[in-house]
Amino acid sequence: RLKNMPIWMFHSADDVIFPVSCSDRLVASLRKVQSRQVTRYTRYDKDQEGFTGDVQGHSTGITASKNAEIYSWMLDVARGDIQEEEEDEEEEEEEA
Repeated sequence: RLKNMPIWMFHSADDVIFPVSCSDRLVASLRKVQSRQVTRYTRYDKDQEGFTGDVQGHSTGITASKNAEIYSWMLDVARGDIQEEEEDEEEEEEEA
């Protein structure tokens, strides 16, 4: 279901709650099967908000919300400028 859905993922390499390797693998898998590139990935080396301890690296939602570009991107998705692409059944049959 996510194959051609526009996604912008944010993750920090020092996330102590959810390993960044999970996001790395998901993004790589999506990019492998997408007919066009609709997945964006912003990967930080360290927690941009300076969180430490039990929540270190898990503040990318806060960081993302400060990025003005994400709001323009979401409007583009809402307007259909960036959209899911329907799979062409004929092409799938030819490739099989």
